Amino acid sequence: MDAENIGYIVLAHGDMPQLKRLLGALDRHSPKFVHVDAKYTASLPDISEYNAEYVEPRGIGYWGSISLVDLTRSSMKQALRNTNIERLVLLSGSCFPIESPENIRMFFQSNQGKEYIDYFFVKDGSVKYQNKMNKYWIPDDIYMWLRPLFGDKCVKYLARLSTRAANIFLPLRKPSIAYNVAFGSQWWALTRESAEHVVDVLDGDKELRRAFKYTLAPDEMYIHTIVSNSPFSENIYGSRSFEGGGTFRKANLHFINEDLAKFCTLNDLNDVLASGKLFVRKVRSRDGVELCRALQARHVNAGATYPSEAGDASAGG
Repeated sequence: MDAENIGYIVLAHGDMPQLKRLLGALDRHSPKFVHVDAKYTASLPDISEYNAEYVEPRGIGYWGSISLVDLTRSSMKQALRNTNIERLVLLSGSCFPIESPENIRMFFQSNQGKEYIDYFFVKDGSVKYQNKMNKYWIPDDIYMWLRPLFGDKCVKYLARLSTRAANIFLPLRKPSIAYNVAFGSQWWALTRESAEHVVDVLDGDKELRRAFKYTLAPDEMYIHTIVSNSPFSENIYGSRSFEGGGTFRKANLHFINEDLAKFCTLNDLNDVLASGKLFVRKVRSRDGVELCRALQARHVNAGATYPSEAGDASAGG
């Protein structure tokens, strides 16, 4: 598998200097498809030098909402128009590669056909996970029409109030779908065939969409449910079992801290390197530049070369 056969989807929310560090640290021959959340209103930098393009049209992704699945779907569809792509890797704008571009390429070359989207079935998990399907979650985007008038705080308040009211006055949800619902980490790496199947189901199965529309964090269930209930499930790498609470337990190719809100810094370098993963999440310009610089120095020592501007992990920091 050549580098041009590996496509990267990047869901970014802002922090353009860190986004450019990420794009510059990935293989220059790999096509990259970047969706920048429409809530980011500043001008977007030119990313063509990184063999990258923006996903259009841009949309708004609300935390815990099906809107994040919709943005992923549109990004997948744009990426799959490139017929050279054999593997799609989903990253966030706050990710950074732990391994060099060549090591990442060799990893996927050695593991062709594997699907990196570990999961457990919700029915086998704790009540916390079962309630993701049994209880209602009213997402912020239901009230997005009020955002220009009253702002994000009002939208969030109304959504949380509606969620509490729905779970008090309405019976438990019992979606009638022909799928065993699965849960895992949002960040995955799928073969082209699996990704095409996911897009087909996302586009075509309206009943499944209705089942996930009012759930909490469908970005950690919807696509996992599709793949785990498909013939591609035989090729999924991972335990496929419930191992306790915490999305980090189902991390596929990412080092993710147990504290999901934590941004990694240079102090985390040893843990990041010991993880055996390909990418680290989360990193930002404010306090992650030194970590990026240390990781990129290891890449250069392994023979990697970068565009001059992107290769300076301190740029823009």
